[in-house]
Amino acid sequence: MFGSLSHIIASAPSKRDKPPKDVPSPTPVNLPQCQPQLPELEPEEINSTAGEASPHLTAILQSLIRPADQVDLSHLQALGVHVNPDASLAELVPDSSCLPDFAKWDATVREDANDAHTNFQPELSNGKLAPGAVKYLSLRESLLIDNDKAFGAVRRITPKPGEKPVRLGYCHDFFRNLESLTGFWDDTSKKRPACHTGDMPATDADANGKSDDPADEEDYTWCRTNAGNAMPAQYRTQLLTSFLKLVTYDFCCSIMSRQEPRLYIKAAQPSANPSVPAPAHIHSYFSSGCNFIFRMATDRESAKAGIVEGPIAAVSPRHTTNFPPNGKEREALIDLCREIIAALITAQHRAREGRKEQRIGKDAWWATKRRWGGGSGGPIGKEAEALESRDATAVLSGDKDEPPVETRSSAVAEGLPPDKPALGGSPAASSKVRRPSSSRTTVQPPDPKRPRRGMAIYDAYRMVRPPAFNWDPKTKYTHIGRQHGVGYDDVFVISSLFHHVSILRVRVPDRLQQVLAGAPDQNGRDWGRLEVWRTKWYDFFVPEDRAEAMKVAWGVMAYAMRKVDDGSGEGEDMEVDHDESEKRGKSGKGGGKANGQVSRG
Repeated sequence: MFGSLSHIIASAPSKRDKPPKDVPSPTPVNLPQCQPQLPELEPEEINSTAGEASPHLTAILQSLIRPADQVDLSHLQALGVHVNPDASLAELVPDSSCLPDFAKWDATVREDANDAHTNFQPELSNGKLAPGAVKYLSLRESLLIDNDKAFGAVRRITPKPGEKPVRLGYCHDFFRNLESLTGFWDDTSKKRPACHTGDMPATDADANGKSDDPADEEDYTWCRTNAGNAMPAQYRTQLLTSFLKLVTYDFCCSIMSRQEPRLYIKAAQPSANPSVPAPAHIHSYFSSGCNFIFRMATDRESAKAGIVEGPIAAVSPRHTTNFPPNGKEREALIDLCREIIAALITAQHRAREGRKEQRIGKDAWWATKRRWGGGSGGPIGKEAEALESRDATAVLSGDKDEPPVETRSSAVAEGLPPDKPALGGSPAASSKVRRPSSSRTTVQPPDPKRPRRGMAIYDAYRMVRPPAFNWDPKTKYTHIGRQHGVGYDDVFVISSLFHHVSILRVRVPDRLQQVLAGAPDQNGRDWGRLEVWRTKWYDFFVPEDRAEAMKVAWGVMAYAMRKVDDGSGEGEDMEVDHDESEKRGKSGKGGGKANGQVSRG
């Protein structure tokens, strides 16, 4: 009767849940501290000893059969990695002229954000205007909300009497993903523990679980129920993506990865006697689990077709939690290598502007000649198992009409079905004859399934063809925001570990990309250093840290999307082999093969 009035009566505030029991110990948060340093001008000896040349860079990298077990500091030294830790925003962004005055914006109220002296909206590389102070202040105000109030708004918990409900605005998705982390990580913004866990004895509490502090009894806290190393990997990925979308969307960018990111390297052609044919180059790759920030297309048709441009930066969330001093020393080194690989992949993709993809293994002997010495081969896999079981059944039952094994195996090898319907009628008619005509029968056998359209898995294996394409046909590869007239490309990597985020800028020399593509390396490390600038680690649970991380991400996007007057940063149309690209398939990311896969082509 009074059910329609339930929305008028305010519900009582939810009480705090009792602290859970038997909670695992918290996972220690130890951030990696691998920071290799190289001198500014390191003398490189061409020959380490008399008559012995230094190994090529690709030979050093291709010697890694199991990178997680074999990589060490010497591989980073071969690349010339030099890390500058705790970089400020001015050090992270090469050109500060495209950045707004964040100090003035932080001291501005939202009513004065549209002032001509305060607002700063330069033109971007796609012809649109950058977001202004209104958007920045709105995001900053939402990110500075207390965690308990924000989580209460996510769960739609009625605030306490006298408190106004908070409005999360654009940050609702971010706080929803951050709230999901509270079941695995303690809220580091609180000076005291969020709740008494099983490994910390409760203090100031009686046997009934009542606290002496009445104010503490009314607060609604979020308690950890599991260890951080048991958190699903997609939680961190979704949190980082929702945080970056707060900034990237207003800069007309999106975060995605439709193909498996791979760093392709090619062995150098050995200098030998011209009369002796040189062996084929060895191609290999190192895969990565990163995503990319792309610029969305401006015209309607391209945007509707899903065409993107870039990439602009790499997004690399990683899920390792056992760093020193409690973990292994190698984990910090491996984590830095993953960041370097993500940066090199981004630089390699940006360098594809105006180029045509060269299919690895095209016209090679292993991609053109049939297997088994040119023969058709026999049944494989389940085909052979089916034939063996059928032969055994025929022997036991004494079926004289069973065709010989050779006939069936040859039919299967040619791709024909092993069984054919009788000549007296169609399969549908024969199935109807087999069914009983009695009305007392209630359960009828199902109709035979329609044959699958497409190629069977074994028939696809029998086909001889080179590996599939790796370039995304819906990506217009271009180096957006690259400086004109320089021999390097500044690549940004947004890195995330635990519940922290850090932003890197990696200066990738063009000469290094040429060496990775198989160019000779006779003068040692002639590309100099692979310099890295890294910010400090920002904690998503701390409001001041996530607001500062938003400011750094804003500066990175403002620099990467700035308008370059000399025309660089605007890519040309990429040449695509259309007759081959139509055969790529729709599998999204490529097959997940191990790092360091080697192929000859």
